[in-house]
Amino acid sequence: MKSNLNQSTIWLTVSFTFLSCCFGSGLLSIPSIAVKMGIVPFVLMNVFATLFCAFCFKQIIEHQDKRKCQEKTLTSLISRYYGKVWLIFVDLSIIFCLLPISYIAVSADYFRNFLIEIFDVTVMNNNGWVVGMKFITCLCVMFPLTFIKTIKVLNYVASLSLVFVMVSVIYVIVRFIQWKSTGLLNNVIHPAPSPAIWPASSAMIPDVLTYITMFFSLYSMHASLVCIMHEYATDFQVPVQVVKTQIQRAVFWVALPVAFVVYTGYGLLGVFMFDQTCTQEQIGCIKANPNILLTFTGDTAAVVIELLFSIVVFVSFPCMLYPIRKSVLTFTKLNGENFWIYNSVGFGITVLCLLIAVFLDDVSQIQSFSANLMGIILYGVSGVMLWYKINEKVQGDAEEMGLVEDNSVQGEREVQKTEQPKWRTYVFWTSIVLLVMLNLAAIGCQVYTWVR
Repeated sequence: MKSNLNQSTIWLTVSFTFLSCCFGSGLLSIPSIAVKMGIVPFVLMNVFATLFCAFCFKQIIEHQDKRKCQEKTLTSLISRYYGKVWLIFVDLSIIFCLLPISYIAVSADYFRNFLIEIFDVTVMNNNGWVVGMKFITCLCVMFPLTFIKTIKVLNYVASLSLVFVMVSVIYVIVRFIQWKSTGLLNNVIHPAPSPAIWPASSAMIPDVLTYITMFFSLYSMHASLVCIMHEYATDFQVPVQVVKTQIQRAVFWVALPVAFVVYTGYGLLGVFMFDQTCTQEQIGCIKANPNILLTFTGDTAAVVIELLFSIVVFVSFPCMLYPIRKSVLTFTKLNGENFWIYNSVGFGITVLCLLIAVFLDDVSQIQSFSANLMGIILYGVSGVMLWYKINEKVQGDAEEMGLVEDNSVQGEREVQKTEQPKWRTYVFWTSIVLLVMLNLAAIGCQVYTWVR
């Protein structure tokens, strides 16, 4: 059966999907991160992450094309060559990286700020209410929504999160233009700061290093690539070569360049707009809040955007929880059809996210923490592993026997071992060691910043 899709415009639809994977609440912390790091480290890390992710995407696309798009997940694709033991590591990496911790922090802070600015409930500034609002929004609003098993309606509403993130970006750009025109920011004269080129001091270097893995997570299309290629080739019956061409166009022509420009531009805007350090004698000094919209106090437009954004985040939370809960149920072999088991797992994941959100009040720290928890396996190691096996074939794979009707037997096939050149093995192990060391350095620096 031929597909009724307009195959020449698949890339346009897929581009929007990939951009949705890249842009989330983490984008709101980019100006603050850029100011803290300085222009040079920020740009260098972002460029390196973009190029390395492009390399990983290329490997994933090539292997899925080689398998005739028969693999349903990145986990199954990697385990095809390295065995089922990697099912655990890749699944755990995906689960940790998808934890919607920042959703709790962002929605609670926005709703609390709405009450302060509109209804003058200044008691909400107390530390007790800062923590309490996270419990209220999470357990009283977000968690009850997770009882809904179908995510069709939720997905429709959650797609608005991308719209509101971009509205937030546009709002900050407008405020930047207004400030350059009038010199006023938050109703005070704010002199143009000296752009931060490097971190403020050597003491800030550990803070900078905590974001190493996070930059890879900014372009988090890794897991989605395999699923989307499989869906178009099998469900919509689009020819594999067309799928490959359209996916490459969406990734390398649209999603990756747009995401890089937005992240880099947003970060540089923060560097030129906000001060890196402030002293008591400095007049009109304004530092960027880790949640950028909260920097603009007393602005009704910002408060309205925050309120609408928090409502969308409320509904997006169960959408993000859905695949994690499915993965946990599969991993633990629990009966997901049982109402109590299904919702108990959801409650456990929600409480875990809540506790981390309470401990990490900074959105940028939450983003880096999620990425540092085995994130390098998903964002880096997976691409290197697939590159190393690019010349190996699976016995009875799709190239030799045509499309595979029974996916259940794929896991039993053996890899035809190919002796790799020594240089290739050397590059492989060197890359793996360096990536793991980067991840360990990032999480080590983050722990150090907590206890210093």
